[in-house]
Amino acid sequence: MAVFKFKLLPYQRLLQHQKEAAELELSLKLARVREVRGMLMMLEKEQEALNDNLGQRLKTGMNSEEYRMWVNRIESLEQEASKLEEMLREREIEAEKAKKRLLDIHIKERLVERLRERSFKAFQMEEAKRYQAELDDLANSIKSIWSSTGESHY
Repeated sequence: MAVFKFKLLPYQRLLQHQKEAAELELSLKLARVREVRGMLMMLEKEQEALNDNLGQRLKTGMNSEEYRMWVNRIESLEQEASKLEEMLREREIEAEKAKKRLLDIHIKERLVERLRERSFKAFQMEEAKRYQAELDDLANSIKSIWSSTGESHY
């Protein structure tokens, strides 16, 4: 009895390794996206609190030096927020690329699995043909033995 050997098994193992690496990469990229989003949310809350405090301070009165300090702080927070938004966009793009790599590997993996199934079916067909040929040879041998002895068992 022959044993089925899939010729693309090393490639299938390589794809499995690449898939694991791509899954890890994607999880790291998504963690970085979450990290920047969290930083951005904290910064936005700080901006809101600063704007609320500025509004209250304006009602109670403040001198121009204090006002300038508040405005400078708000502007620096806005600049920091725009940098974080840009960083978020970059990290989201990186995460999308990682998702695409994982999807490409998944597609290759499915293709190899289909090839393995086809190869196994072809192997089974060849095995069935081989067994049938052996059975036919055995039947012919029995027929020739029966015909040589002159017996008929039909």
